[in-house]
Amino acid sequence: MITLVSLLSVDSIFYNPQNKADITTAVRQKFYNRTSDHVTLVRVYKSAEENNFSPDWCQRHYLNLRALQTAANVRKQLKQICKKIGVPLISSKKWEENICSALLYGLLDNVAVRQPDSSYVSLSNRQQAKLHPSSVLCQLSLESAPEMVVYNEMVLTSANYLRTCSVVETSWYQRLVSLKGQDVVS
Repeated sequence: MITLVSLLSVDSIFYNPQNKADITTAVRQKFYNRTSDHVTLVRVYKSAEENNFSPDWCQRHYLNLRALQTAANVRKQLKQICKKIGVPLISSKKWEENICSALLYGLLDNVAVRQPDSSYVSLSNRQQAKLHPSSVLCQLSLESAPEMVVYNEMVLTSANYLRTCSVVETSWYQRLVSLKGQDVVS
């Protein structure tokens, strides 16, 4: 989670040159997690770290080196703070699943449910929005579009968009809401 928090605290790690959308998508495909933009971000970071944040590697993958370096610095500071206050840092082989469940727990007010027109409605404020075009979830067919997502932010422009999303299993949401003693909104 520290890596993800670091990535969410900096500018976009993706560099998207005009007229190269197909190329950037193809190059980054190996990082994509089909159910989570959040996991995709962490996968990119881990690969960049394995490649020592090489400027050439970042350029070949259309990544913002400065943002990745800033995220690495934020991550280092967060680890130091956790150590100082006695918060254990635990890695898990199931980190991808753990990220999604932790996001749901921490961002319960940022859950949206799919509507018949394929848009989503935020359960907390009833705002209607679409998945942001940059989301890996937009690559899913309409038939396999998730029923429920947790999102990092709602971008309010001429159209509302949910940016940085992960699929939420309805059963996870219902279980969490019952533990927190809230009404399940459907």
